[in-house]
Amino acid sequence: QAWALQHQLLGALRLCDFLRLPMPGKTAILVGNKEDVRTKMVLVAAKAADVDVKMEAQKGEAAPYLKFGEQTLKYTGAMMRFFGRYHEGGEVYGNSFFESAEVDMWLDWSLMEFANPPTNLEKALDALEKHLDQRVFLVGQRFTLADVAASIPLYCFQQ
Repeated sequence: QAWALQHQLLGALRLCDFLRLPMPGKTAILVGNKEDVRTKMVLVAAKAADVDVKMEAQKGEAAPYLKFGEQTLKYTGAMMRFFGRYHEGGEVYGNSFFESAEVDMWLDWSLMEFANPPTNLEKALDALEKHLDQRVFLVGQRFTLADVAASIPLYCFQQ
């Protein structure tokens, strides 16, 4: 009996998660300055996750945010995680629970280390180079949002 109740609760939670997810046919709108590194990170994350996003211009230095119908999502890491989890079975957020945690780790690390302006860029680059010494990607054997989070700020610093 406890198993049946647990099964029903799990089914209800999955249904609730499904109902909260954006429905096919709806488009997410990213409001931001297209020159801002945070906006670029979110756009690349959406593209990597194969999610269509429309861009709405925002002037100034305000942080980007994502609009989906009546819902709004703020903060670069949260928006990137949203896109990474958008498609069940997608691999841009890792291929296992542990890889997803590693992606989270690198997202947080990149947002801290490559803040604008970075406090110790040389130290961050050394740590990144050391980690990538024996591998191509930051997490696992494929491109993930961790690679987006680390590469986009570096690309923008070079511009």
